Amino acid sequence: MCSEGDIVARELTRLQRELELECTLRRKAEGDLQLAETSIATLRESETYFRHLTEYALELIIILDPDGTVRFESHSVASQLGYSPEENIGRNAFDFVHSEDAPRVMEAFGKAVQTRGSTPVISFRARQKDGSYRVLEGRANNLLADPAVAGMVFNARDVTEQRKLEDQLRQSQKVQAIGQLTAGLAHDFNNILTGIIGYSDLALASLDPRLTACHQVDQIRQAAHRAAGLTRQLVAFSRKQVLQPQVLNVRSVITGMDKMLRRLLGEGVALVTVLDPNLGNVKADLGQLEQVVVNLAANARDAMEQTQGAKLTMELYNVELDATDTHVPEDTIPGRYVELTITDNGSGMPPEVMSHLFEPYF
Repeated sequence: MCSEGDIVARELTRLQRELELECTLRRKAEGDLQLAETSIATLRESETYFRHLTEYALELIIILDPDGTVRFESHSVASQLGYSPEENIGRNAFDFVHSEDAPRVMEAFGKAVQTRGSTPVISFRARQKDGSYRVLEGRANNLLADPAVAGMVFNARDVTEQRKLEDQLRQSQKVQAIGQLTAGLAHDFNNILTGIIGYSDLALASLDPRLTACHQVDQIRQAAHRAAGLTRQLVAFSRKQVLQPQVLNVRSVITGMDKMLRRLLGEGVALVTVLDPNLGNVKADLGQLEQVVVNLAANARDAMEQTQGAKLTMELYNVELDATDTHVPEDTIPGRYVELTITDNGSGMPPEVMSHLFEPYF
């Protein structure tokens, strides 16, 4: 039989082993806890690093589900497009793409979902919160198989201003090319007009002023002079010739163009002129002024092609402009001016024409 001392000794041994096991487990738990705390700290550092990268990035960073649902977006989306994350998270990204661009973008996104890695760069118009559109350019990266992301990462940048500058450069190059062509054509055309005007002068010198033929030759001569004025404008446009401003009586200029304008407008358009009897003089290039009037009259005639009772009204008044006038350019110097207003009752210009309003020869 075991003595009482043996029983106590065995119990103490068992308790000691349990204590050692508990200490071992506790040390392991403490080690696991320390490792977990280290992992959490590392995760927090990584999250902070990622947040700072996305928060201050100029590019738009968006994570999408395979169906296009927005799961995450960088702060740049709010600063550039005006939407807060709460307004976009959970919505479909294609809702913000211009309707004309959406089919193309959806097709490219569908291909990207089926292809690992980055996709080709694509550009499209994205709607801002105020309803206007910005041009974005970017690419998607398929990280659906990456468990840390499990989504489509889309990086884009706003290229709206860059596209505007590119368009302006192309327009400038086009205008320069037109100017070079215009200069050559104007030179050749002016040589032809010189012959017409010269022979008209010779014919007038040999004809009886009372004959109808004399009047007709005079009309040819006047038309040739007006055409010569046009060539001056073409050369001026090509920047090969300096304009020649002079003091003009605008009333006389418009009156002298009356017959030519009526022929230009045709019998179906009534021409009404309202001229201030005390109209002041202006300093301008005669050919340029005449060409402005002719162009406006021709455009008005085209706009009134199908209009019954078509009427073109030209009004000339003296005006006094000051710094408070809002309907004049900001760089206008206050003072006395002559205002020319040309109105018609035609159909007006559609938006697609209005956008080309100041393009030469459009």
